[in-house]
Amino acid sequence: MKPLDLRPGEVHWIGKNIFARGTRGKGIRYGISFCHQGTRYRKIVGATVTEARKALAVTRSRIVRGRFDLADTEPSPLFEVLAQRYLVQSKATKVSWKHDKYFLNTLSAFFGGKRLGEITAWHVEQYKSRRREKVGPRSVNMELALLKRMFNLGIAWGLVDKNPVTSVKMFREDERAMRVLSLDEQTKLLMVCRQHLKDLILFALHTGMRRSEILGLKWTFVDMNQGIVTVMSTKTGHTRHVPANAVAMEVLKRRQLAERDYVFTWQGKRYSRFDKTWRAAVMVSGIAPIRFHDLRHTFATRLVTAGVDLVTVGELLGHRSIQMTLRYSHPGPEHRRRAVDHLAEVAPIRHLPKLRGGRKPR
Repeated sequence: MKPLDLRPGEVHWIGKNIFARGTRGKGIRYGISFCHQGTRYRKIVGATVTEARKALAVTRSRIVRGRFDLADTEPSPLFEVLAQRYLVQSKATKVSWKHDKYFLNTLSAFFGGKRLGEITAWHVEQYKSRRREKVGPRSVNMELALLKRMFNLGIAWGLVDKNPVTSVKMFREDERAMRVLSLDEQTKLLMVCRQHLKDLILFALHTGMRRSEILGLKWTFVDMNQGIVTVMSTKTGHTRHVPANAVAMEVLKRRQLAERDYVFTWQGKRYSRFDKTWRAAVMVSGIAPIRFHDLRHTFATRLVTAGVDLVTVGELLGHRSIQMTLRYSHPGPEHRRRAVDHLAEVAPIRHLPKLRGGRKPR
């Protein structure tokens, strides 16, 4: 973008320490930006680049001679300014903006009151170590990723010159363990569930839908004639169409008797949470601990085990890349056992050459 094309409030950087800013009544104004004793300062100095360059040279000279006047500068904005701007941008562009809002509250509790130009990699490292005492590495990494994104946008918006998160390393994350529900475990779990929870479990196992997608499913998005469920994803913001098999259709027909707006209801109201009911059912069934989200993983793994290609599995899950699908489709121990047993069948030991002279291999 050329400086002459700037709208009021927009900033265009000319080199490292000089910028142009659009104003309402005075057109384009030029300013200088520099760091002194760990603090970032900005100041509008004139209507031309030449004036800005002269002002920058004079300021540098004053710093060298120890005559730098703090009152003659414009400090960088507070962290809260960047946080508020980012939240507005997040609401307008992201479906999961509420997650950003939650992370921003945590970040603001630490960085609030600090000038953006004052925040260094050392401050970020401090935040990183303190947060690790309370939450796991994955949570800290998500917060740092958001902070890094904020500063990148802050640079684009002319609020700050550099990103202090760039040089900070993320925590190493162990791969999250994912459970696959075996058929035997499925039987034990369903035997202890009441019908409403049983319907939720069966529908998740046979559609692969996320919990939020299932609980938010309305009858207007269910085509009983074609057996198609239209999923308005609350996570990705995209729409996909999931065919309902015989088991899923049986659940839908049973739920259809309720005559409500939402497919899954309890006592006439839409389901909100059923965590306690779920944990109680898992405990009573005697199976190993498992999350409701693992039913989605079970759906994907069973399809892969049955020979369904990863592209189709990814489309059913609503993934945007094949890498996401691979994470959900690790073969189970029984599948791996059949694989190595098959190797023994195609390459049996009798085909190995016999050793002469009774010598044993070293």
